Amino acid sequence: MSALANMPACNVQLLGAKKNNLAGFSTATLQFHVGYLEDTEIMQASPPPLRIRAYRLLAAKSTLAAQTTD
Repeated sequence: MSALANMPACNVQLLGAKKNNLAGFSTATLQFHVGYLEDTEIMQASPPPLRIRAYRLLAAKSTLAAQTTD
């Protein structure tokens, strides 16, 4: 838990994300880089236009929760 508490929220958001090798292809259809947070129940229930904002909020709140339990 101490590693999560010391990690910035922007990095928590990307935990478990796969790196994409575009090799010259268009990035227009590329999905936002999310990792483990994508599979949570809260993210699946949120409306698609607000998901990016919800990812940021959940990452920030999980970092704060890890800091308070440390």
